[in-house]
Amino acid sequence: MTARRYSLVLIVSLLIGWSRPGTTEVFLDPTIAFRTQMQELNAQTIQLTFEIAPGYYLYRDKIRITLHEPPAGITPGTLEWPEPAKKTDKFFGEMMVYYDQAAIRIPVQGVTPANPIIGSLHWEVRFQGCAEAGLCYPPQTRLLSIGNAHAVE
Repeated sequence: MTARRYSLVLIVSLLIGWSRPGTTEVFLDPTIAFRTQMQELNAQTIQLTFEIAPGYYLYRDKIRITLHEPPAGITPGTLEWPEPAKKTDKFFGEMMVYYDQAAIRIPVQGVTPANPIIGSLHWEVRFQGCAEAGLCYPPQTRLLSIGNAHAVE
């Protein structure tokens, strides 16, 4: 394990295990606090869904979705975002956030019923979220495809 990777693992472990003095608050691992799922809605549309644990939220403006190594001629269209909620955040001020669930529709241009590769595409998803109890996680990156997700190191 490289020194940089070890330092990152140590920092994240400390953040996840951090608790406020006088409380027994234990924070969820970000893979549990912010579950992700990608599904095919039709031959030209994918939906990315964040299942957000109670007491946690995601920042709307910190979510980035890009195609990872896209095939020639395949590009994401304009994303269809769910309505966020306003929150005055002690870390960033007034922000737009998602609680509970956020389902983002991603039209994919260049994919047709005759060229049904939508299920084999890989998406890089970057996001950041916090716990209401006072912990903000470092930005997260996951590589997703239909039915599969893993963190990018």
